[in-house]
Amino acid sequence: MDRGYQKIFWGLIFVTFHLNLGPLRLLPPFVGWLILISGLHELTSRFQNSSISIESFQRAISFGKVLVALTLVDTIGTLVAGGALMESLVFLYYPIIVIMLEIIIFFYILEGTYKVFSELSFEERKVETQKKLRTYMVMGISSAVILIFTLFFNHTGTMVIGVLLGIVAVIYLLVYFSQLKKFWEQDPLGKPIDVENKLW
Repeated sequence: MDRGYQKIFWGLIFVTFHLNLGPLRLLPPFVGWLILISGLHELTSRFQNSSISIESFQRAISFGKVLVALTLVDTIGTLVAGGALMESLVFLYYPIIVIMLEIIIFFYILEGTYKVFSELSFEERKVETQKKLRTYMVMGISSAVILIFTLFFNHTGTMVIGVLLGIVAVIYLLVYFSQLKKFWEQDPLGKPIDVENKLW
């Protein structure tokens, strides 16, 4: 479990913060999404043969694959056409689609985490994750609405607010994923999952 959340943590960092060498991105976003998906596979494989629900993690993986494809096209377009491809009418709504997919993915990751804690009877952790989910959704959706408004009305001041709120939402997630990694590193249950009794 700790390795899964560690990969999700680093995947989110690579998706959000880019290292550029001129027009070339040293760590393009699709690499970050691949790392994040790898972390989700770690989580689903941990509970594969148990009665613990992994449906939310699987949905996050599906949407993650869509973002891998979209951001790969973005990267290729930047390299081949100097960004002109992504400025075409076909990709007019690309930023909106990416923003909404990101919110959906992290919703499912947090929901999946909530279900794991719920089914393993970690009540305190379950309540904490529920609060994290609600707070992230408020920040994420607010940022998305502001940025969508900016996209259509080209209002610079509003864009700054939307970007800053989005960064705060990302940092909020990073802190929580780091906490989850540390929690599972302690091996809180100490034995394999019992398929019938949902115990470790």
